[in-house]
Amino acid sequence: MKVLAIVILIHLATSLFSQSEPSREFITDSLSESMFVLRNNFGSNIGVFRGEDGMLLIDSHLRKDIDSILVHLNNISTLPVTYLINTHWHWDHVENNETFASKGAITISHVNCRKMLSEDQAFPLFNYKQEASSKVSLPKITFQDSLNIYFNDETVNIVHLQNAHSNSDAVVIFQNSNIIHMGDIFARYGMPFIDVTNGGTLNGMISACEYVSGLSNSRTKIIPGHGPVSNKQDLIEYANMLKTIRNRTVKAIKDGQNLEQFIESKPAKEYNSLIDKEKLLELYYKSMQEIIN
Repeated sequence: MKVLAIVILIHLATSLFSQSEPSREFITDSLSESMFVLRNNFGSNIGVFRGEDGMLLIDSHLRKDIDSILVHLNNISTLPVTYLINTHWHWDHVENNETFASKGAITISHVNCRKMLSEDQAFPLFNYKQEASSKVSLPKITFQDSLNIYFNDETVNIVHLQNAHSNSDAVVIFQNSNIIHMGDIFARYGMPFIDVTNGGTLNGMISACEYVSGLSNSRTKIIPGHGPVSNKQDLIEYANMLKTIRNRTVKAIKDGQNLEQFIESKPAKEYNSLIDKEKLLELYYKSMQEIIN
């Protein structure tokens, strides 16, 4: 089983952050009669909520996959997409905003998400540049703290959790259905990327996970930004990983270890990572160093 897990991680690593890989077919996970998830190994999980009022999407995935996405959406419902919620502004979650907006969808995000999408952004860790979004693809409705949408006989609560994965994270809670989409605050590929340059923090990730865990029970279905649909126990185990790394990082800083010494101590040796582990540890170290010093 351990060997299989490593093989899967290697495969995901070569696909999740690649800009040149060919598109892979989507899997449609059915969570209820009205809620679905479209996912593959190349971008964000798309939440799909259907009903008489139309469809509501959470995140729009990578541009190169739009044809496959539209086919799968048509299999779920022939009604139009009424709302599109962006969980944050990173490219693999927003590249198809323009396609859906041009078809009449109203895009919703945290105010910082629209701001970041309005400008060119760089991701040195991935050697990737995200160009500013077109006017039509920018969110038309923004919020600061929270927003409710009453749609398809469901209360959809969108909540901003501060300084977690980024400066613009939105968690989407389907209150009647007991389903929560967490965006990249929760990712099932091992140690997560935290956008420390743009407001993300290790403490914020942990606090956000604890917040969602507090809303959940054993029947809650939790959609991560990447990877399979999960449950409360999965989220708790993920948060425990982050806490362990956080505690080791704090101890290293207080013991006077510099970044090089911290990395050499292998503080996350038992955890998997798709991204260069040393680069992630550097992000975590800097995140905690700003608080302690």
